[in-house]
Amino acid sequence: MPACAAAGQTCCIPWLWAGLAGEMGDLQAAPSSTLRLAWHAAIMQLDAELYRLRWRTAMLSLAVGVGMLLLKGGAYLHTGSVAILSDAMESVVHVVGTLAMVWSMKVILEPADDRHPYGHGRIEHFSVGFEGGMVALAGLAIIWVTSEKLWQGYEPTAFGWGLVAMIAAAVINLALGLYLRRVARRARSPILDADATHVLSDVWTSAGVALGLVAVWLSGWVLLDALIAYAVALYILYEGSKLVRGAFAGLLDEADVNVLSEVVAVLNEQRHADWIDIHSLRCRRHGDDVHIDFHLVVPGDRQVRQMHDQLDVLEEEVLARLQGEGSLLVHLDYPAPELTEDQLRQIYPSYGKPFEVAVCSRLTNDAAPSELGSELADGPPADTAT
Repeated sequence: MPACAAAGQTCCIPWLWAGLAGEMGDLQAAPSSTLRLAWHAAIMQLDAELYRLRWRTAMLSLAVGVGMLLLKGGAYLHTGSVAILSDAMESVVHVVGTLAMVWSMKVILEPADDRHPYGHGRIEHFSVGFEGGMVALAGLAIIWVTSEKLWQGYEPTAFGWGLVAMIAAAVINLALGLYLRRVARRARSPILDADATHVLSDVWTSAGVALGLVAVWLSGWVLLDALIAYAVALYILYEGSKLVRGAFAGLLDEADVNVLSEVVAVLNEQRHADWIDIHSLRCRRHGDDVHIDFHLVVPGDRQVRQMHDQLDVLEEEVLARLQGEGSLLVHLDYPAPELTEDQLRQIYPSYGKPFEVAVCSRLTNDAAPSELGSELADGPPADTAT
């Protein structure tokens, strides 16, 4: 066992996952109920590791955010620059957004109940939307304050101190943003990914303010300071709108073509010779909670127990591929018994062919392939029977 695993550190999640996968492989000959219990135990252990990683990362982001606020606020008090003030106001939003992120992580941990049968994972998207709205609000506030300062007249001073503060803020936020992005992808956390986007946007604003301070210092043109503040405000408004757009996509269960392609890949790997066609493939994912459903066309004489066992294995494989916990629900359809081979091929586009995202995600059997196939090319054809 690696030393980091013995110490209980989360840096060994890939090792942990490989170990769990090996243990699952040893259980292939065991009854389905044993496999399911082992799989759920493995998922619970991995979820605990991921949650601790997410929580520590959120706390780090909050601590750095408070530090950046103090640094930029002090720089504004020393210089009187509205450009620095605009960057400091953005840091206020970062702190507020991180507090909302921490709160949502607490809510996500609550188990599913009668009133929330799909769990509480969707709160992540609400938190992302809240942070995006706060970012946009900060952009509008910067425009307001800058305009008021210009009307009243002001003279920024002590550019050297402000320049050092902005460069330091840019470097620290760059390191934090890259770390947040890496953890977000590793822990499959939309809320940490949104925080990474926010922090990395702050890098550009701090760098832009620093360059502007140099230009104002050299030229003596005070209006340039205000123009930089306006530019920062517009950029913040743009980034805030992107976060809000992503939050709405999650709240409305917008189709994720990458997740669908993973599901279709497993369908091809586990496909039986009598699986004729699939349509109405849908997937909703909020954090680690995954729920998938589709219509599967099979011959009408198939036994319930036979299909139940096949779909049980499929569910376990799909959830393992997506590294999540949830459910897979399948509605069984059957073709008219008098149809010929040519008629089956004409009616069911997946008959005798590998499943594809565009075909499987069409909403009804007689609908044309969806547009999702154009967003991501399907992988190489897989075997269509086992």
